[in-house]
Amino acid sequence: MRGVVFTGNRAAEIREFPDPHAGPGEAVVTVRASGLCGTDLHRYRAAEPTEMITGHEPCGVIAELGPGAPDGLALGDRVMVHHYRGCGVCEMCAMGYEQLCPQGRVTYGGGTGHGANADYILVPSRTLVHLPSRFSVRSRSPAPCSSATGTCRIRMRRAVRIGLSPATTVRRDPSRSVSRQECCSPRHR
Repeated sequence: MRGVVFTGNRAAEIREFPDPHAGPGEAVVTVRASGLCGTDLHRYRAAEPTEMITGHEPCGVIAELGPGAPDGLALGDRVMVHHYRGCGVCEMCAMGYEQLCPQGRVTYGGGTGHGANADYILVPSRTLVHLPSRFSVRSRSPAPCSSATGTCRIRMRRAVRIGLSPATTVRRDPSRSVSRQECCSPRHR
């Protein structure tokens, strides 16, 4: 597959990488759009090259699912990717804040895991969020960076409101999407 790396001093290069394959609990997503955010721009402008594929605002289509994927995911589903992977079992991960995992984390496209400026991205299947058909992939590609954290926050608030520990796993109805406004508006913070 092809992937973009930053070679330093505002230069980028397309390189060849091995095609990823999903293992247990993983998914390969065919990337249809990937946004650029401040993190990408900082790395692009830096003098130091990156060896990792850049881009951490991916949307695409599930191309491969490994065993142990959450119920409701299927090949061909349109998804956004929350671009962090924590240990998956600690309290922060259980609340949906994998980016705060005390055991360490992988940030896809952020320097510790290959990102989405590529043909494919390999991620934990638990990080996938269905993309409702009313949204285009291109219009939602910046959303994983800005709204996935908000989505996790909503999960935690709902758990506390109904009397559960924030670490309790709460399944959201996948047929109901969470809008960017819900995730980011002040009344939900």
